[in-house]
Amino acid sequence: MSQSNIPNITPIISVTRDDAITLLLSSIALEELGLSHILNAEGEKLQYVLGTLPGVTSPPATISDLLTMNTSVRDTIRELTKKEYLLDSKLNSILNTPISIGPTGPPGPTGPSGGPIGPTGPTGAGATGATGATGATGPAGATGATGDPGPTGPTGPAGATGATGAAGAAGATGATGPSGPAGATGATGVTGVTGPTGPLVTANNATVFNPLNVAVGANGSVVFSTNGTINGTAISHVPGSTDILLDPNQTYYATWNANANTLAAGQLRAFALFLNGVAIPGSIQSVANTGANDPIQPTITGGAVFNTGAGANILTLRNALGAATTIAAPSVTVIKLV
Repeated sequence: MSQSNIPNITPIISVTRDDAITLLLSSIALEELGLSHILNAEGEKLQYVLGTLPGVTSPPATISDLLTMNTSVRDTIRELTKKEYLLDSKLNSILNTPISIGPTGPPGPTGPSGGPIGPTGPTGAGATGATGATGATGPAGATGATGDPGPTGPTGPAGATGATGAAGAAGATGATGPSGPAGATGATGVTGVTGPTGPLVTANNATVFNPLNVAVGANGSVVFSTNGTINGTAISHVPGSTDILLDPNQTYYATWNANANTLAAGQLRAFALFLNGVAIPGSIQSVANTGANDPIQPTITGGAVFNTGAGANILTLRNALGAATTIAAPSVTVIKLV
């Protein structure tokens, strides 16, 4: 059977946020590659026992040898299955990470106004109305009597002026001239500078887990034996303890998962996240195992967004039933959002 080659990856010390996401995905790929090497080795062990490994002559195998080898391969595949659950949780946490953007840059200056106003259209061609008729002349004043030779008598008063004739009808309004052409569009303003990149809001994150079956008492907390990735200072955990310590007055997103173990069929498991001894709403989930002989048991998973208060803040994963139980490979992933 052929062996896969592990590529030589040498990241620089200073990385961008996008580079960090890429490196996390690369770490998952490398772990998957390591698991493939383990499966390849198990396959070659079987070939050796069966005498089918190319280039190698193995001694005859007994029934006891075959059963022993079968048990070894089965145990290895079971442990690899647990590891795959952890990798799946890690991948989902990375893919669901919110992405921040910087503020919008200031608007660019307004471009110049449009072109000049078009010329005024010509005046309409309507005709001028006709002049009204002249009014009649008033009667002449009477002539005074001729006196004896002597001074001339006074002139009689002038006759009254005749009435003014009616005004002629107004001429029709001429048609409106056509509109002038539109002015040219002004040039587009210069684009504003890009705003600075916003802060990385998910830089504080951590994963803790226990790869084995864990017995948990009634209303008891799960012990996490191993720390996975812990980044930043807002989340901390001591391996072998139940408590995950969080900073005060912050917003966090936490998700947890575990497997039912191979106990009696139908046994119920129910767990939830607790902050300072109080259950976080929406984080409780339950499941019943399928049977003592089923090698793959159901997965329990839950999560919630919550705020911490002032002072010490302790996050735990607790048995939410009033009876002791056992779960397999429990883990918790916590991300500080703001």
